[in-house]
Amino acid sequence: MLRHLPVGVSTTALALAWARQESAPEGATVLLDHEVSPLGWRGVLWPVEPKDTLSLAAVLRPVLPLERVDVLWAMSVASVASFVVTAGGVAARTWWPDRVVGPDSGAVAGVKLDIVLGPGMVRAAVVAVRIDLLAAGLHPADRVSLATSFGPVLVAASEEAVADPGGAADRYTAGSATVGRRVRAVLLPRGEARGQADAIDSAGRLAIASSTGMRELLPIDLVGRVEDLDAL
Repeated sequence: MLRHLPVGVSTTALALAWARQESAPEGATVLLDHEVSPLGWRGVLWPVEPKDTLSLAAVLRPVLPLERVDVLWAMSVASVASFVVTAGGVAARTWWPDRVVGPDSGAVAGVKLDIVLGPGMVRAAVVAVRIDLLAAGLHPADRVSLATSFGPVLVAASEEAVADPGGAADRYTAGSATVGRRVRAVLLPRGEARGQADAIDSAGRLAIASSTGMRELLPIDLVGRVEDLDAL
């Protein structure tokens, strides 16, 4: 089910309202030709012009405990990367936690997860996706057909996160541009973690091994940003 609008403030806001007020089914997708406030993770504004962006948000309804929400986010990003590889022919990879990057490490897509809580569980989740169509090898004229195919892609990612979190984490790790790099994670409310990113675990956390042999597991909500020290 697709709702296609010419303009709106936010795909996330529209999809959340659909999920909460109208019991939107899993896979229901909102597509905006012009998203006025395309805010991603940590409120970062998507920099690509609306005419060159695919802006959509899909409703998911995973049976998932709160402590495993990060693996749903990870699998959503991994599914976007796979979509870009398949549909656009671009060698896209994931950058934990929210980006898909191309061969030059430039951002091709951004992903943001918002959840609707139930008693100790996730009642619904909204995955907002923004893709730089030109960087992804896709055509702006194909927005509707691309958005229509995205609902099932994200539903499949959600099902994998629920049914096989360990396998999902392994698949994410295999396609990650972060793993194997020296990184600096800026922590919230303060502090940092430095070392080599060596895996994404079954809870969707980033594992960083420091030079002292210490290994830290970082959930998304404790991280402000992740910098690539090898690129500096």
